[in-house]
Amino acid sequence: MIAFITSRYTLDSQQNKDIRDLIKDTSEFCGAIRLPDSAFQANAGTQVVSDIIFLRKFNLGEEKKQSNHFLNVKSSSFIDHNNQSGIISYNEYFHDHPSHMIGQVEFGGQYSKEEFNLKGNKEINPREEIYKITDTLFKNPVLLGNQIQGNNLHWISQKQNIRSLKYSPPKPS
Repeated sequence: MIAFITSRYTLDSQQNKDIRDLIKDTSEFCGAIRLPDSAFQANAGTQVVSDIIFLRKFNLGEEKKQSNHFLNVKSSSFIDHNNQSGIISYNEYFHDHPSHMIGQVEFGGQYSKEEFNLKGNKEINPREEIYKITDTLFKNPVLLGNQIQGNNLHWISQKQNIRSLKYSPPKPS
């Protein structure tokens, strides 16, 4: 299992299609969580929308099947909570899984007032939202290595295993 945090542009930019194709050819795209623009404000002083991406590397000779759509960017008409309207574009994975975005979709991104932004909400605890989303992404237990004692396989739930790797945002002040 590979989990990493990256800019939203890894999944949203047309220019990064080659990166998404490389992921498709080498790994199963297990899912993603979109973090709000406020996720790194306290510790890095920046307002940037970021993604946590979860991948599983394909085994040698394994059929390269994807269970999620993530290769393309979709555009749709949109009116945000400020009554700004226009065409908003972001990765098809998040169109299919809007509950995997922590925050409110709006116009007003980092580089243009007409692009995608995900506004954070001080009422929402990002850590708890990440836990909820990963619980839906990783429902089945995972066997780690050859953990066999006697005739018993020892299973460790992915939930327990993944939580130690989860993003821990700063506590709201």
